[in-house]
Amino acid sequence: MVDPKDAALNRPDRRSLVVVAGHEHRYYASDGRRFVDRAGRRAGPQPVSSAAILDDLTVGIIWATTNTDVALLADDALLMSSQARLAHHEGRRTSDVPLSEVPTLNAVASQWLGSRFCARHITRNLERLSGQPFFWTRETRGEEAASWLLWRHKYDYLRRTSRWFPGMRRGFCISEADVAESPMYERVLLLLAAALMEAFGIIVELSAEPEHAEVEGFVLGEEAIVANWLGGSGLWYVDSSVPPSRQ
Repeated sequence: MVDPKDAALNRPDRRSLVVVAGHEHRYYASDGRRFVDRAGRRAGPQPVSSAAILDDLTVGIIWATTNTDVALLADDALLMSSQARLAHHEGRRTSDVPLSEVPTLNAVASQWLGSRFCARHITRNLERLSGQPFFWTRETRGEEAASWLLWRHKYDYLRRTSRWFPGMRRGFCISEADVAESPMYERVLLLLAAALMEAFGIIVELSAEPEHAEVEGFVLGEEAIVANWLGGSGLWYVDSSVPPSRQ
């Protein structure tokens, strides 16, 4: 039960999240304002709906959205100015941008910027590909894969590429060590990302070989396109005609 007279629920300067420990060691979460709103209609402690249970799916979504939202909002203005300053790289066949170009961006904001650029680079070069190209993505854990679930440009990228190449394949490297080290809610995010791709008709293929985690993001379809923003030394590296050193 939750007491709506609790002062922590009535603070006007911020929203409140109520976490309740129930029977059988289960936890429930709800917006504190809901209890305050009910106070005039129902006296005494208020019940918490069983639908508010904190399972691994709920924890994963809250964890990913909260951390991502806070990081991107913290650098919102800087992200806008960085996009404008780096816009001259758009349309280039090759682009290799070091992190020193955006030294004050936090890690999540830098990844968002690199991911967006790589998605745009690939979609600009789809006509260079033929047959049934193979797309390789470098995310190995749920924390990284959550970008497919939360970032609009990733959703648009999946929609456009899956329409251009129906039945396309996309590969991940998911090692046993990464799975064992990941909490359950992070594994759920990884499965959700794969399920989203399959909802677009994309065939998801997995490799458990740890060395494959070092392979840059690429697309292979007669010609090869490299587009890597994750796990590299810079903000991004893209190339629409892969040099021998990267083959």
